[in-house]
Amino acid sequence: CKPLLDQALEDISSSSLSSSQNNNPIALAALDGLCQWVSKAIQEQEDRDNNNSSSSISSSNMSNIQETLIKWKMDDNRVYEAVKAIATGIPRPGHSVVGQGTYRDGGKGWIELAELYVNNGLTDEGELYQSKGGKFIGIDHLANTSREGLIDYGGAMARFEF
Repeated sequence: CKPLLDQALEDISSSSLSSSQNNNPIALAALDGLCQWVSKAIQEQEDRDNNNSSSSISSSNMSNIQETLIKWKMDDNRVYEAVKAIATGIPRPGHSVVGQGTYRDGGKGWIELAELYVNNGLTDEGELYQSKGGKFIGIDHLANTSREGLIDYGGAMARFEF
C-alpha cells in the first residue's frame, strides 16, 4: 500500500481537473506544539526579565522567537499580550476570555511566529510535505478553529503547494 500522501499526489497529477485548470495541489499542515513552543519562549523571557539578567544577553545569542517577542513587548504591547494569551490560554489583562478580539489583535504576530515555527523545521507534517516536494507558501490564520486546534496551535496552519 502506497503512503497516503504519495497516492494523493499521484491521483491529483493524473486527474483531468488538475491539468485542465493548471492548479497545483495545496495541503494544510497542522502546527502541533506551536502554543507550547511560544509559551516556553515567553516564560523564558519573563524569567530573564524578572532576574534582570536580560541586559547581559546579546541579541545575537537570542533565538528569533525571543527577539520577536521582545520587539512586540517594546513596540506593540497589544500584539504581545494577544500572542501571549493565544499561546497560554490565559486572557489578556482586562479581558475575561481568549476570544475573537484576542485572535484578531494577535493575528499578525501569530502568523509571524507560525512562520518561524515552520522555517525552523518544528512541524512534522510540514516536514513531510516538504520532503515530498511541497513548497511552504504561508500561514492560514485561524484555519482550524476547533477547540483542539486553538489550544495546540492557535488555529494557524501552514499552507504548502506541490
